[in-house]
Amino acid sequence: MKKKLLALGMAAVMATAMAGCSGSSSENGGDSVELTMTCVGTDQGIDYITSVEFADVVAEKSGGTIQIKVYGSDQLAGGSTNKALEMLATGQVDIGVYSNSVLSNICANIGVTSLPWIFTSYDDVNEKMQGAAGDYCKTELDAVGITWIDYTHNALRQISNSKHTVRTPEDVKGLKIRIPGGNVFMDTWKALGADPIAMAWSEVFTALQQGTIDGQENGVKTSQSNSIQEVNKFFTVWNYAYDPYPILFNKECWEGLTEEQRNIITEAANEVCAWSREWVETEEEELLTSFEEAGVEVTRLTEDEMAAFREVVQPVIDSYKEVFGEEAYTAFGIEF
Repeated sequence: MKKKLLALGMAAVMATAMAGCSGSSSENGGDSVELTMTCVGTDQGIDYITSVEFADVVAEKSGGTIQIKVYGSDQLAGGSTNKALEMLATGQVDIGVYSNSVLSNICANIGVTSLPWIFTSYDDVNEKMQGAAGDYCKTELDAVGITWIDYTHNALRQISNSKHTVRTPEDVKGLKIRIPGGNVFMDTWKALGADPIAMAWSEVFTALQQGTIDGQENGVKTSQSNSIQEVNKFFTVWNYAYDPYPILFNKECWEGLTEEQRNIITEAANEVCAWSREWVETEEEELLTSFEEAGVEVTRLTEDEMAAFREVVQPVIDSYKEVFGEEAYTAFGIEF
């Protein structure tokens, strides 16, 4: 499947639909359906690209009887991700692609994926997310009216900075690091001895330029999309946290589809997500090479080196046992 960087013409925001699949064609006995799909990314985001590919494959496999209209940048919610999640949960939108760190706003236990160094690599991620960890996420989201179909990668999160190489826990101490917010991220970086600063992503490049912050943590693709390599010349691949991008359905909508429609959609999601995950993993290596060509020092930590950081933040992992519970820890292979 070839890569697609498609820009769809965005239609005007539609009127609020009834609960269930917003575009179901009842006069055709449910055999034809038009669905709305939303995500936070622009046409360069992996969530948007995956959504467009998914819509195309569903249309192809269904012979055009299932049509999915994709809206990026949370357009249907006026740019508000929190509102977009509410619209998905209540059926005003049929399908969404949102990371677990975002979904934790409406399903707190999903936030377990943000704990530090519970994954070591994408192979480790895929083994767990296609097993007990993924099953746990599905169960938790089902309880709030959302059906998890499959997932691609938001990313394993790395660190960049303008000061020096990061290879040991000592190297992180005192660095002013932008984080997206949230208690897990804040506690993790404080445990590492850094100075974590919650900041909107749109403000990060300028803050790095001006020296307001020293660095940031994010996936390789997201870092590149904001030209971080121009202002941070030290980039460490240390896989400290992971965020999936699941394809999600409003539960009532999903259950209102025919079995044949659900089978088509599931098959398409499995195919597209497998392609998307492979693309993310492959593209990251290409982007890291481009960083090096731009004069960035890229440091790749070994599992033993990552283990030294995990030892430092173990008290953070332990402190969230009462928050997420034994079931969550067991599902993600974390000692309880």
